[in-house]
Amino acid sequence: MSDLTLVPVTAYYLSAANVPTPLLAQNALMASDLAPYWENFREACIAAGFEPYISGPTDSSDPRGAQGYTKGFFRTPDDQALILLEGTDGAAAVDESPHQAGRAFDLDLAAIAAAFASYDYDQLSALANAYGFSSRVSGEPWHFDDDPASNPAFGSVEAAVEAVGNTADQEAADLAAGQPTAQQAAVEGSAVKTALLSVAALAALYFLYNAANRPVKKPEHSNTKGPEYVFQG
Repeated sequence: MSDLTLVPVTAYYLSAANVPTPLLAQNALMASDLAPYWENFREACIAAGFEPYISGPTDSSDPRGAQGYTKGFFRTPDDQALILLEGTDGAAAVDESPHQAGRAFDLDLAAIAAAFASYDYDQLSALANAYGFSSRVSGEPWHFDDDPASNPAFGSVEAAVEAVGNTADQEAADLAAGQPTAQQAAVEGSAVKTALLSVAALAALYFLYNAANRPVKKPEHSNTKGPEYVFQG
Protein backbone atom coordinates (compact mmCIF):
# COMPACT_ATOMS: atom_id res chain seq x y z
CA MET A 1 0.00 0.00 0.00
CA SER A 2 1.44 3.35 -1.03
CA ASP A 3 1.43 6.28 1.32
CA LEU A 4 -0.86 9.08 0.19
CA THR A 5 -0.90 12.78 0.81
CA LEU A 6 -3.85 15.05 1.53
CA VAL A 7 -4.30 17.74 -1.10
CA PRO A 8 -6.56 20.82 -1.22
CA VAL A 9 -9.71 20.72 -3.33
CA THR A 10 -12.53 23.12 -4.12
CA ALA A 11 -15.59 22.72 -1.91
CA TYR A 12 -18.34 25.07 -0.77
CA TYR A 13 -21.06 25.19 1.85
CA LEU A 14 -24.05 27.51 2.03
CA SER A 15 -23.79 29.86 5.00
CA ALA A 16 -26.68 30.77 7.29
CA ALA A 17 -27.00 33.96 5.22
CA ASN A 18 -27.33 31.83 2.06
CA VAL A 19 -23.89 32.86 0.83
CA PRO A 20 -21.76 30.24 -0.99
CA THR A 21 -18.67 29.97 1.19
CA PRO A 22 -15.47 28.01 0.51
CA LEU A 23 -14.42 25.51 3.14
CA LEU A 24 -11.42 26.47 5.22
CA ALA A 25 -8.09 25.39 3.76
CA GLN A 26 -7.47 22.85 6.54
CA ASN A 27 -10.96 21.52 5.96
CA ALA A 28 -11.08 21.15 2.15
CA LEU A 29 -8.66 18.24 1.92
CA MET A 30 -8.91 14.92 0.12
CA ALA A 31 -6.59 11.98 -0.48
CA SER A 32 -4.37 12.72 -3.47
CA ASP A 33 -5.56 9.73 -5.49
CA LEU A 34 -9.23 10.67 -5.05
CA ALA A 35 -9.06 14.46 -5.28
CA PRO A 36 -9.32 14.59 -9.12
CA TYR A 37 -12.51 12.51 -8.95
CA TRP A 38 -14.08 14.97 -6.52
CA GLU A 39 -13.15 17.92 -8.73
CA ASN A 40 -14.63 16.17 -11.80
CA PHE A 41 -17.77 15.27 -9.86
CA ARG A 42 -18.20 18.87 -8.74
CA GLU A 43 -17.75 20.17 -12.29
CA ALA A 44 -20.34 17.66 -13.52
CA CYS A 45 -22.79 18.86 -10.88
CA ILE A 46 -22.24 22.49 -11.88
CA ALA A 47 -22.80 21.54 -15.52
CA ALA A 48 -26.06 19.93 -14.40
CA GLY A 49 -27.12 23.17 -12.75
CA PHE A 50 -26.23 22.89 -9.08
CA GLU A 51 -23.34 23.16 -6.62
CA PRO A 52 -22.73 20.10 -4.40
CA TYR A 53 -22.75 22.04 -1.14
CA ILE A 54 -21.06 20.39 1.82
CA SER A 55 -22.90 20.32 5.14
CA GLY A 56 -22.18 23.62 6.87
CA PRO A 57 -20.82 24.51 10.32
CA THR A 58 -24.20 24.37 12.07
CA ASP A 59 -23.08 22.59 15.22
CA SER A 60 -23.31 25.12 18.05
CA SER A 61 -21.36 22.85 20.42
CA ASP A 62 -18.26 23.11 18.24
CA PRO A 63 -16.55 26.47 18.87
CA ARG A 64 -14.83 26.25 15.49
CA GLY A 65 -18.22 26.51 13.79
CA ALA A 66 -18.11 30.28 14.14
CA GLN A 67 -14.85 30.21 12.18
CA GLY A 68 -16.46 28.38 9.28
CA TYR A 69 -15.23 24.91 10.14
CA THR A 70 -17.35 21.98 8.96
CA LYS A 71 -17.03 18.28 9.71
CA GLY A 72 -18.77 17.40 6.44
CA PHE A 73 -15.56 16.87 4.51
CA PHE A 74 -12.11 16.05 5.88
CA ARG A 75 -11.88 15.26 9.61
CA THR A 76 -9.08 14.97 12.11
CA PRO A 77 -9.16 12.32 14.85
CA ASP A 78 -10.34 15.04 17.24
CA ASP A 79 -13.20 15.89 14.88
CA GLN A 80 -14.32 12.27 14.85
CA ALA A 81 -14.04 12.02 18.63
CA LEU A 82 -16.20 15.14 18.99
CA ILE A 83 -18.88 13.64 16.75
CA LEU A 84 -18.95 10.55 18.95
CA LEU A 85 -19.27 12.70 22.07
CA GLU A 86 -22.21 14.48 20.45
CA GLY A 87 -23.89 11.11 20.10
CA THR A 88 -24.36 11.42 16.36
CA ASP A 89 -26.22 8.36 15.12
CA GLY A 90 -24.15 6.04 12.96
CA ALA A 91 -20.87 7.85 13.64
CA ALA A 92 -17.84 5.63 13.11
CA ALA A 93 -15.20 5.13 15.77
CA VAL A 94 -12.02 7.21 15.63
CA ASP A 95 -9.74 5.96 12.82
CA GLU A 96 -12.65 4.08 11.24
CA SER A 97 -14.25 6.93 9.30
CA PRO A 98 -13.49 7.46 5.60
CA HIS A 99 -13.68 11.19 6.36
CA GLN A 100 -10.37 10.81 8.23
CA ALA A 101 -8.89 9.17 5.14
CA GLY A 102 -9.96 12.10 2.96
CA ARG A 103 -12.30 9.79 1.07
CA ALA A 104 -15.79 10.97 2.06
CA PHE A 105 -18.08 13.99 2.06
CA ASP A 106 -21.48 14.90 3.52
CA LEU A 107 -23.72 16.99 1.28
CA ASP A 108 -26.22 19.57 2.49
CA LEU A 109 -29.13 18.18 0.48
CA ALA A 110 -31.61 20.70 1.88
CA ALA A 111 -29.41 23.64 0.90
CA ILE A 112 -28.85 22.26 -2.59
CA ALA A 113 -32.59 21.73 -3.09
CA ALA A 114 -33.41 25.22 -1.81
CA ALA A 115 -30.78 26.97 -3.92
CA PHE A 116 -31.20 25.15 -7.24
CA ALA A 117 -34.51 24.40 -8.90
CA SER A 118 -32.81 21.93 -11.26
CA TYR A 119 -31.49 19.76 -8.44
CA ASP A 120 -32.51 16.11 -8.50
CA TYR A 121 -31.11 13.66 -5.96
CA ASP A 122 -31.18 10.72 -8.34
CA GLN A 123 -29.16 12.71 -10.85
CA LEU A 124 -26.69 13.78 -8.16
CA SER A 125 -26.33 10.20 -6.96
CA ALA A 126 -25.76 8.98 -10.53
CA LEU A 127 -23.05 11.59 -11.06
CA ALA A 128 -21.38 10.62 -7.78
CA ASN A 129 -21.42 6.96 -8.81
CA ALA A 130 -19.90 7.87 -12.17
CA TYR A 131 -16.87 9.27 -10.34
CA GLY A 132 -16.50 6.47 -7.81
CA PHE A 133 -18.57 7.77 -4.89
CA SER A 134 -21.67 6.11 -3.47
CA SER A 135 -24.12 6.68 -0.66
CA ARG A 136 -23.66 3.26 0.89
CA VAL A 137 -24.47 4.10 4.51
CA SER A 138 -28.05 3.15 5.33
CA GLY A 139 -30.16 6.10 6.44
CA GLU A 140 -27.52 8.68 5.38
CA PRO A 141 -28.32 9.76 1.81
CA TRP A 142 -26.08 12.80 2.30
CA HIS A 143 -22.94 10.73 2.96
CA PHE A 144 -20.82 9.66 -0.02
CA ASP A 145 -17.50 7.84 -0.08
CA ASP A 146 -15.53 5.45 -2.27
CA ASP A 147 -15.79 2.59 0.26
CA PRO A 148 -12.04 2.26 0.94
CA ALA A 149 -12.62 -1.11 2.61
CA SER A 150 -13.47 -2.56 -0.79
CA ASN A 151 -10.37 -1.06 -2.42
CA PRO A 152 -7.59 -3.66 -2.85
CA ALA A 153 -5.05 -0.95 -2.07
CA PHE A 154 -6.44 -0.69 1.46
CA GLY A 155 -8.70 -3.55 2.48
CA SER A 156 -10.08 -1.57 5.41
CA VAL A 157 -11.01 1.98 6.35
CA GLU A 158 -8.34 1.88 9.05
CA ALA A 159 -5.69 1.14 6.42
CA ALA A 160 -6.96 4.03 4.29
CA VAL A 161 -6.76 6.38 7.29
CA GLU A 162 -3.23 5.20 8.03
CA ALA A 163 -2.24 5.75 4.39
CA VAL A 164 -2.66 9.51 4.82
CA GLY A 165 -1.17 9.54 8.31
CA ASN A 166 -4.28 11.03 9.90
CA THR A 167 -4.65 8.65 12.82
CA ALA A 168 -5.19 9.02 16.53
CA ASP A 169 -1.76 7.42 16.90
CA GLN A 170 0.27 10.61 16.98
CA GLU A 171 3.54 8.78 16.40
CA ALA A 172 2.16 7.21 13.23
CA ALA A 173 0.82 10.58 12.14
CA ASP A 174 4.19 12.24 12.77
CA LEU A 175 6.00 9.55 10.79
CA ALA A 176 3.58 9.94 7.90
CA ALA A 177 4.13 13.70 7.96
CA GLY A 178 7.92 13.28 8.07
CA GLN A 179 8.14 14.59 11.63
CA PRO A 180 10.36 12.97 14.29
CA THR A 181 8.68 10.74 16.84
CA ALA A 182 8.75 11.71 20.51
CA GLN A 183 11.63 9.27 21.07
CA GLN A 184 13.59 10.67 18.13
CA ALA A 185 12.95 14.20 19.34
CA ALA A 186 14.20 13.23 22.82
CA VAL A 187 17.38 11.75 21.35
CA GLU A 188 17.92 14.78 19.17
CA GLY A 189 17.25 17.08 22.10
CA SER A 190 19.76 15.17 24.22
CA ALA A 191 22.35 15.45 21.46
CA VAL A 192 21.80 19.21 21.22
CA LYS A 193 22.06 19.54 25.00
CA THR A 194 25.32 17.55 25.03
CA ALA A 195 26.74 19.70 22.24
CA LEU A 196 25.82 22.90 24.10
CA LEU A 197 27.42 21.62 27.31
CA SER A 198 30.58 20.72 25.40
CA VAL A 199 30.75 24.20 23.93
CA ALA A 200 30.20 25.73 27.37
CA ALA A 201 32.95 23.55 28.87
CA LEU A 202 35.41 24.53 26.15
CA ALA A 203 34.55 28.19 26.65
CA ALA A 204 35.18 27.87 30.39
CA LEU A 205 38.57 26.19 29.83
CA TYR A 206 39.52 28.89 27.36
CA PHE A 207 38.60 31.58 29.89
CA LEU A 208 40.58 29.92 32.69
CA TYR A 209 43.61 29.45 30.42
CA ASN A 210 43.60 33.10 29.40
CA ALA A 211 43.15 34.20 32.99
CA ALA A 212 46.11 32.10 34.15
CA ASN A 213 48.43 33.35 31.41
CA ARG A 214 47.42 36.98 31.33
CA PRO A 215 50.48 39.32 31.70
CA VAL A 216 50.71 40.88 35.15
CA LYS A 217 50.92 44.64 35.18
CA LYS A 218 53.39 45.96 37.71
CA PRO A 219 52.04 48.61 40.06
CA GLU A 220 53.12 52.16 39.35
CA HIS A 221 55.66 53.91 41.63
CA SER A 222 54.19 55.54 44.66
CA ASN A 223 55.45 58.16 47.05
CA THR A 224 56.15 55.53 49.68
CA LYS A 225 59.67 54.23 49.90
CA GLY A 226 60.68 50.66 49.88
CA PRO A 227 61.00 47.87 47.39
CA GLU A 228 58.21 47.17 45.01
CA TYR A 229 56.95 43.60 44.98
CA VAL A 230 55.09 41.85 42.26
CA PHE A 231 53.05 38.91 43.42
CA GLN A 232 52.23 36.21 40.99
CA GLY A 233 49.93 33.36 41.75
